[in-house]
Formats: sequence, C-alpha cells, structure tokens
Amino acid sequence: ALLNLHTFTYSNYRRNDQTMVMPPIQDNEEENPTGGRKKKLNPRTIAILTIAILGLLSGILFVLGGSLFGNEVVVPDLQGMNIKDARDELDDLGLVLRIKDYEFSDEFEKDEIISQEPGKGRKVKKGREIQVVVSKGNKEVKVPNITGIDVKDASYRLSEKGLNLGDVKESYDDRYAEGIIISQKPSAGATVQAGTSVDVVISKGKQPNRCSVPDLRGLYLDAARTKLADQKLVLGSVSKQSSNQYYEGQIMAQGVEPGVLVEEGSSINVVVSTGPGPTTQTKTIDFTLPSDQDYYRVVIKVSDARGEREIYNEIRQGGDRIYITLNHVGSGTVQVFLNGNAYRSYKL
Repeated sequence: ALLNLHTFTYSNYRRNDQTMVMPPIQDNEEENPTGGRKKKLNPRTIAILTIAILGLLSGILFVLGGSLFGNEVVVPDLQGMNIKDARDELDDLGLVLRIKDYEFSDEFEKDEIISQEPGKGRKVKKGREIQVVVSKGNKEVKVPNITGIDVKDASYRLSEKGLNLGDVKESYDDRYAEGIIISQKPSAGATVQAGTSVDVVISKGKQPNRCSVPDLRGLYLDAARTKLADQKLVLGSVSKQSSNQYYEGQIMAQGVEPGVLVEEGSSINVVVSTGPGPTTQTKTIDFTLPSDQDYYRVVIKVSDARGEREIYNEIRQGGDRIYITLNHVGSGTVQVFLNGNAYRSYKL
C-alpha cells in the first residue's frame, strides 16, 4: 500500500491435466488508506469536469465582473474649466472631484482648474477621485510709493512687488527737479493684482517764461534773427520754396503763427522764397483831413513784399484832400499817421 502498487489476482486452473497460469488482471480501484478501495477517474471524465468548471467560472465573472473590477471611463480634460462645471462633468461620468490645493496664477482666472491627476485621456474605474489644483487668480499686492524718485528706481521697486511701469508722461513742476516722478496711478497703498502697470508723471522742471511769436513774413534772415532774439527766441530750420508773393530771400512762411505764446528759447522754423516774387501793382489813396486843427503832419507808410517804407511825409492844412497813387508789390497794408497818431489804414 505504501508503494501504491496495484494488486494482481492470479487464477490457477488445470486443462488437460496441465497447469495453466492466467496473466495478471489490473484492477481499476485503488486501495483507500482507511482500508477500503476507491474508483479512479479516467481522462475523459477529467476533461468533462474541467470544461464544466471553466464554464461556471466564466458565468460568474460575466455576472459579477462589473462589481469586482469596476467599469472604466476616460478622464476628461479639466484644465481651464470652472470648478463647478468640472464637478458636474465628473459626476456625469461617475467620477469624484477632490481639490488638492489652491494656487495663485496669472494664466487662469479665479476658480479655474490649473492641473489634474490623473491626466486627461487616462482610463480609470468609476468612483475614482480626480485630484485638481484650483486657481486663486492673480496674486494681490499693494502698490509702493514711487513719487519723489526717478524712473529707474521706480521701475526696480515695482518689479520687486510683481508690478510693471506703465505710461510715462511729462509735466512742468516747481516742486520736483527734472526727471523726478510727480504722481502715480494707481496711488501708493492701493491693492491691485500682480502684473498691474503703474502710470507715472515725471517733472520737466520749472515752467519757463512764455513769449509771443513775432511776424517774420517778408523779412530777410538777418532781420528775422534779430527780431526773434528780442523775444528770447531762436531761428530754427530754414527751407526754401518758390513764391509769387515774396522776393527771393524773403521769409514767406513760419512754423508758428504770429502771436502764439511759446516758451522762451523755442526755435521758430521758416520757409524762404526762391522767387520769382510778385509783380508791381498800383493803388490810389484818397481821403480828406479833419478840420479840428489848422495843420497836420501827414505820414503814409507802405508794408508789402518789399518790406516797410515811408512814401509820404508833409504838413498839410486841416480839411485838405489827400490824393496819392502808389506802387506796391504783392499784398500788404497802407497806414496813415496824423501828428504821429494812427489815423486810418488800407489793405493792398
């Protein structure tokens, strides 16, 4: 029994007075350790039982597979989504949203998702938690005081706070030296988001004196320089252009109109005529002197493209008629003076 040997039965019988020995017959039963005998399964029976067991297991897995292993779903892309919308989308997929952390961000608005784990496109079981990092928006900082310093130092102070230097304008100011910041916007102490630009106004120094621009038309350059210097102004650029109203070398136009107030030291640009200039025309002046006085000194001056000149200077009796024919070049004016006082004028 210990060697698990089969028991063979030998049958002895006689035939024709001869003793015959039968071959051993193998028994299909095995000896049971308890002393009994058990029947051995043949290969065909084993195969049938194996197929039956596998079929049973397959059915169990088919019925309980979802409960044992869980249905898989694809994780959606949550980056940039509002936290509420992301939670709703995960609920529809049978997933759970869990906020892992909050961080400041200059790329994502407040309550938008910055990152997620597992990432988009991953397959996970239903009920899986999706961890997200949510934006707190831009970091808020207080604007430093940058008045009273120059632009270079202001830019450095702003960058330390995560802010930028914005528009830079200039203005005259008696309190601050040239190049020093007079004012800022937003003001010092204001709470703003990181990355905000702060606009400034810098001083141009004290406001200089202002003066009236003289009329330079019809003057030659030397005379124009003298006239400008009297007003603490300087002659600027000189360009040239042909003209039928002004002779060659005369100023025919100026960059700033006469009478406009400008800062002392300003440059006045002019245009000089290259000719050919105007043609000579004739004008008649006819008027009667008043009778208030016995005599008047009558002076008549002409101002035209040739400049200003006196064409008449005589003493006449009150009530006399003055009749003069004069020549002028281009447009201009005729002024009449009686005893040194302006009496009347005529356009040419």
